[in-house]
Amino acid sequence: MSLLSIDNILGGKEVLGTTLNNRMDFFQLSVTGIPRDSLDYFADYIDFSKKDIEKIFPVSLRTLQRYKNSNKLLDSTISEHLLKLAELVTKGVNVFGEKNKFVIWLNHPNLALSNKKPFELLENQYGIEMVFDELGRIEYGVYS
Repeated sequence: MSLLSIDNILGGKEVLGTTLNNRMDFFQLSVTGIPRDSLDYFADYIDFSKKDIEKIFPVSLRTLQRYKNSNKLLDSTISEHLLKLAELVTKGVNVFGEKNKFVIWLNHPNLALSNKKPFELLENQYGIEMVFDELGRIEYGVYS
């Protein structure tokens, strides 16, 4: 997985204000907070609607709107969640070879995930981990 792809999904150095070179950069960025515009870059990249964002992030659309108007950084919980999702999207696109195939997979029920759509599991770290695991099985040709 390319770290460069992850910061591109989040708007690159221009929006993030930094580059992601190693795991410590991820940690630091999650603690200090990610600019609100990075969430917009992420949503645009993966074609998530505002309703989708509200489903998978621990924050209401109204609160996100206030962040946008005040130029505040996202809090550490939202920042960490956004970084994990950006990692997941990067892995998914790499596994499927293109974004559209990954998005289709995200939105179809998966037998290995109790017949849930992978998208439905993205609201917390446990679900994200299960989706990562399933992508790993697909990547290595292991079907469960």
